[in-house]
Amino acid sequence: MRSKGFLVAEALIAVFVLSLLTSLTLQYREQTKDTRKLFPDEYLRIQSESILTGREKTMFMEPDIRVHFNGQGNVDQAKTLYFTRHGHSRRIIIELGGGRLVIPD
Repeated sequence: MRSKGFLVAEALIAVFVLSLLTSLTLQYREQTKDTRKLFPDEYLRIQSESILTGREKTMFMEPDIRVHFNGQGNVDQAKTLYFTRHGHSRRIIIELGGGRLVIPD
């Protein structure tokens, strides 16, 4: 009887470890796809490409986010973007002209 009880305890420990690893992996994956965190990096990358090449570029993120840069890296439209996730919201303001990003706390 001892050996059967010991096997059950081992199985429970193994299930616990596997579930812990799975939850950590899923949480990491979810964070890397967070648009509100990726937006500033992607925005600056495309704006820099526009300035370096001297060509117009358009940034598309999610179906409703579009930012157009002219050859000097200036934006054609000022806008305020709201990103909401798990009850937390973040506001990013794109200023007209130079396209400076303002992220208020």
